[in-house]
Amino acid sequence: MTLAWPSMVRKPCSSRTANAFDVVVSDYQMPLVNGEQLLTAIRQSELSPDAQLILCSAKSYELNSERLRDELGLAALFYKPFSLNELIGVVRRPEVLTNCT
Repeated sequence: MTLAWPSMVRKPCSSRTANAFDVVVSDYQMPLVNGEQLLTAIRQSELSPDAQLILCSAKSYELNSERLRDELGLAALFYKPFSLNELIGVVRRPEVLTNCT
């Protein structure tokens, strides 16, 4: 498993590397770009267009979850607080594991 440090969000997917993402978990509210912008860039990139995307947010009343799920093809959308077991449960789902290398 490879973890990407948050500093990569300054220019998401702007540089090509040999490493594609299998699963991406992002918070919605971040300092430089929001989670929707980051996940959209990942989805549109040549690097990881099929990555399983998971979005987390404390903005349960402000976000249009149906639109985000449809437009980004989210594997899951978690509203805080949530447990690590819930996140692990999504990552272990067969349809998520099938797309991981």
